[in-house]
Amino acid sequence: MKIDGECLIELIRSCRNKVQVYRSVRMPQLHTSLHFHLTPIVMINGLVSP
Repeated sequence: MKIDGECLIELIRSCRNKVQVYRSVRMPQLHTSLHFHLTPIVMINGLVSP
């Protein structure tokens, strides 16, 4: 399965949205904006070096 840039962006976006919804429902007091910026970095690192 080949993952191109566009597919990777969509994957990150969908995961980030799910995390944001989960966080806002479970723990609305957290800084979601900070997490919003950190999530793609974590996702890319996880995909590049599993």
